[in-house]
This record gives sequence, C-alpha cells and structure tokens, in this order.
Amino acid sequence: MSPTRAPAPGGDKPVPGTTLASDRFARAAYYSERLPQPSSQLQAIAALASVMRNVAQPFRTPDPGKPDASQTIWTTVADLTNRRYVFESTTAPNVVWVDFTDLDFSEGAPQLRLDLHSTVALAGGVAGNVSQEFTDAGPMTFLTVSILEGLRKKNEVAPTSDAPQRESEFANS
Repeated sequence: MSPTRAPAPGGDKPVPGTTLASDRFARAAYYSERLPQPSSQLQAIAALASVMRNVAQPFRTPDPGKPDASQTIWTTVADLTNRRYVFESTTAPNVVWVDFTDLDFSEGAPQLRLDLHSTVALAGGVAGNVSQEFTDAGPMTFLTVSILEGLRKKNEVAPTSDAPQRESEFANS
C-alpha cells in the first residue's frame, strides 16, 4: 500500500487542518513558502517559530486509536550560520536561546549543563539568553547496555518501594 499524499494547498484548495502528520507538514510547507524574506536574525527566528506554533499539537486528551498524534512538547530553531539555538517548551511561555559562540567546545573544556527548572523566568524555568547559565556538571554518564542490565538485575531483586533510591543510584553511577 503506498502512502497517500496530502493535496498541495493553494489556488482554490484549502490548507488541510487535521491533526494528521501529513496535514501538519502540508501546512508548515505552505506557510514556510509564504514567509517574507527576513531582514534580521530576529525576524527569521520569529517567522519560523510562528509556523511551528501553527502546526504544533495542542495539549489534549489523546484521540482514541491515534497514539501517533501526541502533543508537541518542544519547538526549536537552529541558526547554523550564527550558531544560535532557540527553543521553547509548550508548558512555559518562555523563549530561550543559547549562543554557541559563548561556550567553550575545545578539548578538555568542562562538560556543562543547563538547569531548565531554575528561577530565572516567569513561573520558574529559564528565559532569554542562557549561554552564561550553564554550570559544570562533571563527566557525563551515558546510558549503556551494561547499566541497563545492572538496573534490570536490581529490579529483579529489590522491592519496588525503593524506586527513588534506585533512581538516585543510577544518577550517581
């Protein structure tokens, strides 16, 4: 069975408006093609963010039988030319950005992390340029097969009432 394509909007055809991914993609393509040429980085980011907000899935009770239609949690814009990464959470009205030119990516530089639940912004959370808000988090621990196997073995033996303790053990492993 071949996938169906959404009809190209334009002319007398309306822009598709369902929550289907194909309709959302068609809307994003339609509005992206009609954006004015930006005269600044700010205008470019704002224009792209407006299109993404238009096609985002709102918070809602999931539709029965449509597990693939989950709500949008984050939207992001990456400006590769100017090395700026802009994001916003759909649960907080804060636009956040990181200027990668302000961070040290050289060999041996500390591994930094950003606390997304700080008190920097409205109702907790971060906002604005957070490039200077990163803190040294020490070496990162990546989830590996051996860590997963160790957790599985602990779960087989340990009672479930100590779940918070196991979670903190994982964070420190």
